[in-house]
Amino acid sequence: MKRKGETIEQRLIKEKQLSDSIINSLPGIFCLYDETGYFLRWNKNIETISGYSTEEISKMRLFDFFDPADTDIIKERVAKSFHAGHGDVIGELLTKSGKRIPYHFNGWAVRFDDHTWFVGTGTDISERRKEQIKISETTRKLRDLSSHLQNIREEERKIIAKEMHDGMGQTLAAIKIDVSLLKKMIPSLNSDETQRIESIITSLDDLVKTMKNRSLELRPGILDDLGLGDTLEWQFSEFQKRTGIKCFFDNELRETGLLPTAVRTNLFRICQESLSNIERHSGATIVNSNLKRESKKIILTITDNGRGFDPKQQTVTFGLFSMEQRVVLLNGELQIESEPGNGTTLRAMIPVESD
Repeated sequence: MKRKGETIEQRLIKEKQLSDSIINSLPGIFCLYDETGYFLRWNKNIETISGYSTEEISKMRLFDFFDPADTDIIKERVAKSFHAGHGDVIGELLTKSGKRIPYHFNGWAVRFDDHTWFVGTGTDISERRKEQIKISETTRKLRDLSSHLQNIREEERKIIAKEMHDGMGQTLAAIKIDVSLLKKMIPSLNSDETQRIESIITSLDDLVKTMKNRSLELRPGILDDLGLGDTLEWQFSEFQKRTGIKCFFDNELRETGLLPTAVRTNLFRICQESLSNIERHSGATIVNSNLKRESKKIILTITDNGRGFDPKQQTVTFGLFSMEQRVVLLNGELQIESEPGNGTTLRAMIPVESD
């Protein structure tokens, strides 16, 4: 209400003082500007933070507070915000001294004096940016550690596989030969004794076969000798023999040289884990797979005709997590497409340098 004896001019001055007081008490940045970027009102924080005076800001536009290289982007965002009636953007405020301060800007359109203005606010996110950098650095270090541990594990597997194949396998083969020779050297064996020796020889054969299979599961030698394509072809063939699930593998890669060790190893392990999941959970009868290069990516696709599942309701298993992490460590991408009753497609895409 207008107080007794108070003129309209005095009242308007007081209302402006009140609005200025409210505007200047707001945290962060506050401004009111038109579509061309010129300011109608702003709070003292803009002057304090930017280093520009009241007189300077009155002649400036919104775009003058940003790096000239970002002007076109800011103008585009302002135009879209005016059209939509609201908008937000994260950018760096450029002060008079040249300092850059990251801000999160929000705004919304208002009508005033038959003209559309935009109310803009800005929040300093320097601390948030620092925390994000710390989190990113920690994440990078954890990935590096995971990659290092994975490489160590693969090297251990390679050593154990070689020892099983070349060391223990050869020892068992020598024992088998000795037992066979022993059988021939003792002509007076009765039928029970002969049968027992033959049983020992059969057990040794089974043990050698098991040792060979375990050695291949740990790390097949052809992965390092012949490459990824031939190894996957062997892997699908062995899977088909063991499970009865028909496998069709199309190798379009045609390696002119061995792919990087990390790419070969991780795609082999992804295929190994995928086939394990198919065997345990899918109920599939057919598996189709393709290995190819597109641009600067190696792409492995594995599709089964099993029962499928709803990815949105699927619990993340250790096997799936392991595959995702292998792809992430190589800056790649893992896609899984599935729906109940329509099988599942897994696609691993790993970036590689051109030959």
